[in-house]
Order: sequence, then C-alpha cells, then structure tokens
Amino acid sequence: MDYTCQYPAASKVVVAMVCRLTRLAQRSYTHWLPSARAIHVACVGKTADKSPFAQGWITDDGRTTVFGDYADEYSRLRPDYPDSVFESIVSHCQAANSELNLNPLSDMPAQALDLGTGTGRAALKLHNAGFIVTAAEPDVGMLQQARRNLADCRFINFMNVPAENTGFAHNRFDCVTCFQAWHWVDNTAGLAEVRRVLRDNGRFLVAWNDRDLSDPKVQQLESVIEKYNPHYNRDARQCDTWEERLQAEGHFELVEFMNFPNQLPIADVQHLIDLAHTFSYVKNALTPVQLQAFDDDMHATFEGLKQWEMPLLTRTYVLKPGQA
Repeated sequence: MDYTCQYPAASKVVVAMVCRLTRLAQRSYTHWLPSARAIHVACVGKTADKSPFAQGWITDDGRTTVFGDYADEYSRLRPDYPDSVFESIVSHCQAANSELNLNPLSDMPAQALDLGTGTGRAALKLHNAGFIVTAAEPDVGMLQQARRNLADCRFINFMNVPAENTGFAHNRFDCVTCFQAWHWVDNTAGLAEVRRVLRDNGRFLVAWNDRDLSDPKVQQLESVIEKYNPHYNRDARQCDTWEERLQAEGHFELVEFMNFPNQLPIADVQHLIDLAHTFSYVKNALTPVQLQAFDDDMHATFEGLKQWEMPLLTRTYVLKPGQA
C-alpha cells in the first residue's frame, strides 16, 4: 500500500521516525490514545478518490483480477469474520426498519448486496442470517470460487459486476456490505452507486480484518513484508481511519465504528508463508527470485513456529444514508 505522508521532503525523515516511535509506544491497537491516533492519521495521509492501494505493484487495468489466479488458496487460507459482525448488521438493519423480514421464503424478504464478495465468506453469513443475498464480484476467478463454495445456498445470486457500476435497480437493497475489498474501489463512484441501490432506511457496512500490530509476531511479519516490498507500509495498511472517506460527498453518515477481536489459527511456518502468498503486496509484487528470498527469510524468522493464533481486529463501519 503506497500511501505517502503529505509533508515537505525535508521533514520526511522526522515523520518516519515519529511513525516508528508510535508503533513501539503502542499498547493496544484497539484503543488509541488521542495523541498517538493523531500521529497515525498524519502518517497515513489523505488518499485520492481512486484508492492508491497497490500502487507500485498492480496496474489500474489489473485491479479487478488480482486474486482470481489463486482463488482456491485465498479461500482456504484467509480469515473468516466474527459472528458478532453479522449480529451487528442484523441489529442495525432491524433498528432502522421495523418491518425488515429475515425470512427468505416470505413475500418481501430482506435483500442484501455483498460487494467484492471474493470467495463468499460474508455472503454465506448474510445468507444464514436470513437475507436474500446478491454476491457481486468483478474478478471472474474469485466469483467462480464463491459459486463452488456456496453451491448449496438457495438464496444467493451471483453477479460479475464492479462496485462502482452494478446495474441494479434504485433502492433495491436493505443492506449493502463490503468485506476486505473497499480499498480496491473507486471511493467516489462506489459511494454514489451504493447510495443509489440502497433503500432510504437501509444500512451500509464496510469491514476489514487487520492484523493486530501490537503483537510481536505480527510485527516480525510486517517487517519481512516491508523489507521485500518498499511500497508496502504496515500503518497505511490498517483500516481504522476510513471515517472521513466513507462519508465523502455526503452520501453516508457514520452510525457506528467497531473493532471486533478475531483470530486466524496458524499451524506452522509453512502455513504462514502460504498465507502471505495470498497477499497482493507479496504474491503480485515480488518476482520469482524475490519471492524465494522472501520465503527463505520467513523460514529463518519464524523457525520453530507452531500453533500460533494470529490476532486480528475486524474494523467495522456501519453507515446510514446521508442528506446529500
């Protein structure tokens, strides 16, 4: 992720030192001290309407086909989302619409759109919560994997469309979600499209699984990644500072931001390496020679690793339609 601090060149060294000291001083990534969070936000800087995530290792033309070639590995190795996230979705949707009907066999069942559905993890949980789900994904390879994973789900429809131009009818959905994917979306166009297809009493939820940077092993992993991909920055990769961007143009207002504790079981060092090979900033960024060097470095760094519960924080934003 290539967010660059927006400071004059002469002060970049000082800013970099402050960013590093902030990481070292951090006690809990769930609850930031105000001063530390201000530094964190300054280090991330502002993004353009078109998210610069993956600038330096993914071309604009390739942004919708990043993971399809290894969708099976992505499906097997990436973390799930806590059930509490989906309980929160249901709670917020019911609070906004007392007539919300979570019976898919009813005359007017609740409709959910899952943007960037990937291999279908969130779509499955929305389905199990009682929504009729439209799983939208621009990457054909990922959508095919989702179809395989969710073949037994009666109430999921699959669509090969981007978040910025879905083609769905106005005011169709009670809930729109996007898990682990909004950083790939053109923010301005995406927000306008979500607002167009979301009902006036609907809710928009955006969530990411972030690695907990307060954990020593996570810090080691981040250091190895940063060593081999100079465009990657662990602080910029965190997704706890999206409030302003998600409320851009007045399409949406933030209702609640939550951090849900989460974990990803890692069996051993090879498991961790295989997981890293599903990160675009590793798999798509490194040459075969660099990837082999990365793997060797990971083996040396995590020698003897067994049964590690990688700590995650599921950053979750719930938004309602704004006044724009």
